[in-house]
Amino acid sequence: MQLSITSIICIIGIFQGLLLAFALVLSKDGGQMSNRLLAVVLTLTTVILAYTILEDLNAFKIYPYLFFMKAHVFFLLGPLFFFYVKSLINKALKFTAKDLLHLLPFILFFLVVLPLYLDSKETIQDVVTQKANNTTGLSMSDMIIQAVLKSYYLFYLIISLSAIQKFYRNSNDSNVVLHAHRFEWIKRIILIAIFIACISMLTDFLQPTQFTEKFVPMANVALIVLMGYLGLKQTDIYSVLELRRPVGKYKKSALTQEESNSIYENLMLKMKSDKLFKESDLSLPVLAKSIDFPAHHVSQVINEKFGMNYFNFISMFRIEEAKLLISETENNGMNITQIAYETGFNSISTFNAAFKKFTSLSPAEFKKQN
Repeated sequence: MQLSITSIICIIGIFQGLLLAFALVLSKDGGQMSNRLLAVVLTLTTVILAYTILEDLNAFKIYPYLFFMKAHVFFLLGPLFFFYVKSLINKALKFTAKDLLHLLPFILFFLVVLPLYLDSKETIQDVVTQKANNTTGLSMSDMIIQAVLKSYYLFYLIISLSAIQKFYRNSNDSNVVLHAHRFEWIKRIILIAIFIACISMLTDFLQPTQFTEKFVPMANVALIVLMGYLGLKQTDIYSVLELRRPVGKYKKSALTQEESNSIYENLMLKMKSDKLFKESDLSLPVLAKSIDFPAHHVSQVINEKFGMNYFNFISMFRIEEAKLLISETENNGMNITQIAYETGFNSISTFNAAFKKFTSLSPAEFKKQN
């Protein structure tokens, strides 16, 4: 039987998804929990696409046991994506027995359909054939099952989005600001997934059309392609966010924890209240002198507390100020060049490079979005 255009596009999506999953597992960070979980999520998404192809080929009449695989996937996909988000914002995350409760619906559904699996092939084939030959749309019982499945998946997408927003909103760690683009991209992916899930649910309750039947699988392919594009464009986007990393070279430092905390508090005061970063000629010795601590100790605290060097530390605060000013250009009347110099940069090229590094957008692109 000849494959439809939708099935061919699904095959491309499956190839892309599996390729990205292998890349995540085989990457230098492949051993990290977040990468492994995302690889599983991508693989499960390709299973949903494979279901579309099998449906197109009427393969369930030959392999009826595969008919229920989509339901199993939906019960797994939501919780696993939620675990991925949790591991992304917390590298030290460890799973406990309590986390297994998230998989309880999957286990219960498996137990419900288990008698059908144990029955004869002819029996399950009759069930599948009856559903396949139903030209009047989904029955009420099927609609309820589909609604439960997709609502469950949607619920986990929403709490995943909420977890990211809560983490970013409540975090006082400046390293989170440095890697804010990772959160923005994953938030966009979740919002797209929520949109696809809502359209899919509407399709179940309305009379299906050629467009609605093709939209959901093709939208899932587009989502996988987008994730692959992000992985190529920005190699650190799927990395675990490492907060406050210890730096080995300071093991023999005489700096005490009390002094370290004092330097940190003074630095934040100088940056947030005094906005010392606006001084274009601000150097590490000048900054250290302003808080009355040795320059090498200030450098150590910046490395340990913020996970970056002095140059990136200053640039981070300058870019945050620039983002604020760009968002308020209608009120302050400043153009991008003026904002660059106002925030302490000595050239527009340096400003553009730093802005792109911290936001993954050019100043002009950021202005359009805000």
